[in-house]
Amino acid sequence: MTDPREIPAPAEGFTRMAPQTGTGFLLRAGQVLTVVDPTGVQVSDFFAFSAEDDGEWLSSGRTIDYGNKVYFTTFDLLYPEFEGAYHPSCFENLCLGLQQFGIEPDQVSTTLNIFMNVWTDETGELHIDPPTSRAGDRFVLRAEMDLHVGLTACSAEKSNGGVCKPIDYAISD
Repeated sequence: MTDPREIPAPAEGFTRMAPQTGTGFLLRAGQVLTVVDPTGVQVSDFFAFSAEDDGEWLSSGRTIDYGNKVYFTTFDLLYPEFEGAYHPSCFENLCLGLQQFGIEPDQVSTTLNIFMNVWTDETGELHIDPPTSRAGDRFVLRAEMDLHVGLTACSAEKSNGGVCKPIDYAISD
């Protein structure tokens, strides 16, 4: 487990999201979003809507996410061991971050999972191993249109090697 006292402060101009949280913001056309894993082995979820038309969004397929397979099947949700006890989810954190733009939860589909380490076996079942990202690894994208963006420090322990950690991000011109 990463000792919080060992995590370096975010670089100048970066904002730190605490573990298991999310945010939403406007990313204008031409701006660059940089997402940094400050400790290593931490996933960040990214989702975006057109700022002009929230009927236009990024989607990777909620069915794949729920079923944990690339093939259609019946499924159980991810954390049955919590027996229904509250646990913040990446979906919840994205919805909270995007509600300021009038985005409804049913509009938020499968995310782009930055730093996530997923592979499939011969049956099509998805396997999630700890991310291979190391402290300071970054993901950078440039907006080609104005976007309402949701971003998280993923809440799924299984996706993060057993421990949820922070994510840093910055927006630049």
